[in-house]
Amino acid sequence: MSRNTPIRTAVAFVAATLLAYLVIVAGWIAYADRAHVADNDGGVGMAVVFVYAPIGAILTGVGAALIFGGTRASHQVKAAAGVIALLVLARAILMLVGI
Repeated sequence: MSRNTPIRTAVAFVAATLLAYLVIVAGWIAYADRAHVADNDGGVGMAVVFVYAPIGAILTGVGAALIFGGTRASHQVKAAAGVIALLVLARAILMLVGI
């Protein structure tokens, strides 16, 4: 393994967190526009921006850090963490559309 594992872990976490946040927020905006959601008071939009997106982004970032950074965890643990993070992210997205 390479010597820059802590740096690679931090970069993976930050990159995956930012990307997941942007995907969740952009997905909500696209869904709301496509489905003509009337969010007059902005409550749902604020819930997405301040609750669902950060939680999903942090979980995705942790999964990416485990998969791409950690050297002590076995491959099975890394894969399981990544799958769990993706499932939680998928569930958060499904909660946004009311499923």
